[in-house]
Amino acid sequence: MMKSRAILKYLPRIRPKELGSLIAWLLRIRRIPAQADGVTLSVDPSTLFGARIIEHGTYESEVVRTLRSILREGDGFVDLGANEGFFSMIASGIVGPMGRVFAIEPQERLWPVIMQNIVLNDAANVVLVPFAVSDAPGEAEIVVTPASNSGAASLVPNSSMLSRFRPKQQVVTRSLDDLSRRYRFGCIGLMKIDIEGFELNALRSAESLMKSKMIRNIIVEIHPAHLAALGQSPEEVFNLLEQYGYSVERREGYCLCALAT
Repeated sequence: MMKSRAILKYLPRIRPKELGSLIAWLLRIRRIPAQADGVTLSVDPSTLFGARIIEHGTYESEVVRTLRSILREGDGFVDLGANEGFFSMIASGIVGPMGRVFAIEPQERLWPVIMQNIVLNDAANVVLVPFAVSDAPGEAEIVVTPASNSGAASLVPNSSMLSRFRPKQQVVTRSLDDLSRRYRFGCIGLMKIDIEGFELNALRSAESLMKSKMIRNIIVEIHPAHLAALGQSPEEVFNLLEQYGYSVERREGYCLCALAT
């Protein structure tokens, strides 16, 4: 048992990540239920996310605190880059049966995980939205990173040698304005954006939502290197949000934005 725990502790740190995923497959490591911040999750203990959940009982605790401090019963929550649905499950409990949660995640491999977490938490107010978000609707290609860090998958082109050999997935892209109409978002108490460098493109696709003040608060994880690969910068993200009337509080790695009153 101790040996198994030691192996699981170091698996997510193995580089290249593909090697860690191969070892996990050879060891037949499977998902297990875990408790974190009041929700039940199906986690893979060999991944970065799973290991942190099991060891610490939480993940990105500051973001969790932000959800709890902003969201209210009956609110709408948009989880853009939902990954395995951790924040969607937490938001589901906060907004309650009168609220709605939209888990936007384009990675096909994660859809069954999100659905399993919905079932585990009886989260009937969570809707899986299986699209990528972009200001250029159509189709795109996403680089699928190893399972040990599925959250690193990105629409941003990567010129690294390893990236060239990683699998790709064709995804359908839609604007946030379009998804809002299709899924009837309504008023959004909080939108969380964590999409590995495509944050500016996503915000540009929400012009109608932001002009009409339909999103009260936005938390955006900033990825400077990915933005630079697209010829963009964090300042452009901040400036766009301020242009639409948001006060921008810059924190380490992300920004928290609220409609100025």
